[in-house]
Amino acid sequence: MRKVIVKSQLSLSQEEIWKLITDIKNYPTYIKYCLKAKGPEPIKKGDWWWDWTTIMVLPLKINHQVVELNPNNYLKFLVPLFFVGNLTQEVTLTETTKGTQVVIEVSINLKNKIADLLLGDFLYKRTQTMINSIYANFSKKHG
Repeated sequence: MRKVIVKSQLSLSQEEIWKLITDIKNYPTYIKYCLKAKGPEPIKKGDWWWDWTTIMVLPLKINHQVVELNPNNYLKFLVPLFFVGNLTQEVTLTETTKGTQVVIEVSINLKNKIADLLLGDFLYKRTQTMINSIYANFSKKHG
């Protein structure tokens, strides 16, 4: 298993960030590789949503399930991968004196040594790039 963990401090409140990260349809505006996203509004635990992504270069429709949701604090998605394994995507928000600390953690579990050997490093690097783009776009748009 591989983990990508990126922390950042944003000047937005937890509530403002929560509104952004739970607004699935707007993901393409700030998440690199996300071409289109659709899901229920508002999201709740157990919901499924999907996006079209080019994280693996070719456009793929990827399903996500909301497995944990603690408003303004924590959000976790399970992402079954059609080729083998899954991802978990977690966002943790913590109030600070300067705004909100945001921690995004993505666990990549390809469940197969050959798949990990062929795709693991590529997916890890693309995931890092994707997460960094989220922070950069949040900072540009929201200070």
